[in-house]
Amino acid sequence: MAKLTWKEKAFLDEYMKDFNGAAAARRAGYSENSAKEIAYEILTKPHIKAELQRRYEAGRMSPEDIVARLEAMAEGTIPTRIVESPSQLYEKPKVRKEFDTRGALQDLGKVYALFIDKQIVENIGLEIVDDEESHSQDPPDGR
Repeated sequence: MAKLTWKEKAFLDEYMKDFNGAAAARRAGYSENSAKEIAYEILTKPHIKAELQRRYEAGRMSPEDIVARLEAMAEGTIPTRIVESPSQLYEKPKVRKEFDTRGALQDLGKVYALFIDKQIVENIGLEIVDDEESHSQDPPDGR
């Protein structure tokens, strides 16, 4: 595999932020006028594709990681979301942590198939009769 240049590394670092090739090329220092073409050229190189795949795989969460994160959210040890609220001018925004333990528990229940939707079907005494069989037993004269 070909070795990445420092500029290709910079491009990939920027590309992983928002997956916008032209913007990543500009932020990595490539020409503003040809950023779109340069991004296409870089992204079609086999060694760049291989590096993108490697970075993607390294950043993915395994199913075990997802369950562990849900368990931590259900226990309340990590927040489910962090909200920045606007504050007065020139002051640091206030950060509020929110915990949705019920939602995390519901998601865990789905992972472990604890909640199974069931339909209750009751016999209400209907009998299905095939019309063709009943007509074949009638006399031919219609009586």
